[in-house]
Amino acid sequence: MAQGKSTPRQKMINLMYLVFIAMLAMQIDQEIVRSFYDTQVSLSETRKLTDAKNQVFEANLAEKAQNSPEDQEKYQSYTELKTIGDDLIKDIESKKQKMVAMSGFKYNAADFDYNSLNSSEPSTKLFFQGGQENKYSAEAKILMDKVNALRTFILKKFEGKENFENVVIRAKQNLITEYPKKREGKTWLMYKFYNQPLVAALSNLEILETEVRNIQSDVLSVYLQGKSIIAVPEATTITETPTAAPPMTSNSTHTEDQTQTQTQDYTATITSGTVLYQGFPNPVNIDGAKAGTQISASGATVSGGGGNWTVTPGLVDEVTLTVGGKSTKYMVKKLPPVVGTVRGKSAVAMPASSIKNQVVSVDMPGFVYPVTFTVNGFKVKVPGKPTTSVTGNSLSGVAGMFNNLRAGDKVTILDIEVTATGMGNSIPKTPTNVTINVTN
Repeated sequence: MAQGKSTPRQKMINLMYLVFIAMLAMQIDQEIVRSFYDTQVSLSETRKLTDAKNQVFEANLAEKAQNSPEDQEKYQSYTELKTIGDDLIKDIESKKQKMVAMSGFKYNAADFDYNSLNSSEPSTKLFFQGGQENKYSAEAKILMDKVNALRTFILKKFEGKENFENVVIRAKQNLITEYPKKREGKTWLMYKFYNQPLVAALSNLEILETEVRNIQSDVLSVYLQGKSIIAVPEATTITETPTAAPPMTSNSTHTEDQTQTQTQDYTATITSGTVLYQGFPNPVNIDGAKAGTQISASGATVSGGGGNWTVTPGLVDEVTLTVGGKSTKYMVKKLPPVVGTVRGKSAVAMPASSIKNQVVSVDMPGFVYPVTFTVNGFKVKVPGKPTTSVTGNSLSGVAGMFNNLRAGDKVTILDIEVTATGMGNSIPKTPTNVTINVTN
């Protein structure tokens, strides 16, 4: 039977349905764009924290290099690694700025610029000649050359050496410009940047930068393993007030009374430099301290002795340490944020099938003291399902939650419960959330 003509009412319903579907698709698209942007920002913040932590340990290694030929050799190797890594990151930052300038993107929380971030023109234009996927631009070749240079240096310098297995593996897996086998028929450059939205291209470059800093951190960790970290930007010399020495008696036929004035210089060494952490038992070593030497601190509690003390500041901004009548002021700052991580990152991208194999960890980037965190539990949130609590640190127990995830979905690890070793009676802050962005 022939189908009758649609009534005006039916036509209106059909039109409204199409509009609804279009609006829904646009909303989903905006959520993905915003999620990628948040991931890129989070990665950038994490990278900067890692860089700050690296700088503290670099100073320690440089200090040791002044007194040991072995450490001098290590410092030289690390300096070469850092120089090549800095060169790569400088190039990446330049490319990010160029793409943002091409797009005209300007951040505005009230009126978020989805259109600029969703444009694939900047990445395609920057990395491919004339927008042709098989013709790499000069910018693309420079990036690939710098990535290859860093990977080649790492393999030449560290492959086969004890304790550097993880460094070499990371370089082979993550500092690449070609896949062993093309993904979806695409080369590495095509997969990362051809017709990719600006926000995705920025995230891909940020991931590469973060990996460079993490590898540097791993190398520093190996070089400083088992070493006491006592390099300090400024050691404070505290001078004891003069005291009268008892008379000295010679073996001659007459006794000569002598009164001497002695001055004792003490050097207070604080691992964290010129600051103390609030609520944390900061180690303070007094070089040259003798039996009976006392140390006091305003706004803090002091324990220990024999040249080795711990100073735990309260809710103050400044602490005055006093030894032998000489006082020195130290700034007090809050403990660094506790960061939840998966694969060492607070935001990471991976296929849905890989999520169940991950474990949740915790780090305190930029903190110079050896603190160990144990993850006792956390919660998992995936789209369309209720938040689920997990005991322990593994995602394997909730593997079923990830079965139907699609590219663009976001998995959030939240309310991470931890205990810490090495923080005295300090209670660690609730770690920041972890974001897992699902890829194909």
